[in-house]
Amino acid sequence: MRKVFFYLCFPLLFLNALCEADPLEEGIETRVYGKVYDEVNEIPIENYKIFVAEYKDRFRPGSGGSNNDFIQYVDSTITDSSGNFDFIFTTSGQGNSYEIHLNDDIRFWDYYDSQKEISNVGDDNEINFDVLKLFPAKLNIILDNVDFTPIYIEHFFTSDFGSRRQLPSITINNGTEVRQILIDKTSKQIIKFYRNLSNSESQLFEVEIPATETSSLTEFDIILKNEFFQ
Repeated sequence: MRKVFFYLCFPLLFLNALCEADPLEEGIETRVYGKVYDEVNEIPIENYKIFVAEYKDRFRPGSGGSNNDFIQYVDSTITDSSGNFDFIFTTSGQGNSYEIHLNDDIRFWDYYDSQKEISNVGDDNEINFDVLKLFPAKLNIILDNVDFTPIYIEHFFTSDFGSRRQLPSITINNGTEVRQILIDKTSKQIIKFYRNLSNSESQLFEVEIPATETSSLTEFDIILKNEFFQ
């Protein structure tokens, strides 16, 4: 039985070796240039940090596809006052594919397009990004004897990106709670308030706030009552 196991495993080990792409040689210089711009507000995005990510591409038998194993960031730069960037990075000899990544900055919405392939390693690459600059708004949330706390708050640009950016829930029944959110100043915003009546039943109250059309901090008063939840 041990001999059978050996002969079955050997081809799989060999197949793994065949399906791992060789790294590119060390020292290849590649130019990357482009612009980070807010098309909606028609403004360049300055001082935005950009990284070059290095990967090792592998095909894994049985997985149904390829894997890009992240190795390291090999270089970075920031945009100038016009939103432009232009720099040269050098391959390390460890990876065989490269991407340019925008820094994760809560002040901007990247349209789920913050990572782009650098397709011409060893040559010039023009890569541009469209991002949306977000602006602050202050919510004065006034509770009028509200039952079934905590009240959970959801807003797309502020609380839809994972736990580190969730808006704190409201635990009081009466009084005022303040929350600050980041908004697209050119469009209306929807704020959602949830509460659980039981393990299987919840209620929702939605508030629409208008486009502010200003980069300054804007305040909104929102009143919560039991009868508003449905």
